[in-house]
Amino acid sequence: MQDLLIESQLRTSGSRAESPAQAPARPVRKIVVFTGAMSSYSVRKGIAELMRQFPAIDWLVCEHQPSRPVSKLVRSQIRNVRKHGWRWIPYQAADLAARIAVRW
Repeated sequence: MQDLLIESQLRTSGSRAESPAQAPARPVRKIVVFTGAMSSYSVRKGIAELMRQFPAIDWLVCEHQPSRPVSKLVRSQIRNVRKHGWRWIPYQAADLAARIAVRW
C-alpha cells in the first residue's frame, strides 16, 4: 500500500520522492504508550522491560480510566454476585480495603 502511495507521489510531483528504505533514519527519542489496563501485571512488566531496554528514551504512559456511573457499577456488582455467589463479597471487600490502604 505504501509503495502505491509513493508511486502516486512520484507521478504527481514529477520529482523523485524518497522511499521509506531510502529515508534517513532518525533516532527515536520519545514514546507514548496508551493502555487501559495499567493495573495488569503483564502490562506493567512489558512497559518496565521496554524502559530497561531503551533507557535513553523519554516515556509517556497514558492510562484510559473512564468514569462509570454508579448505576452501572451496582448492576455489574449484582451480576458478579449472581455469577460467583457470595464469595464475591469478601473478594470485593478485600480489594476495596487494599485500594484504601494504598491511598492512606
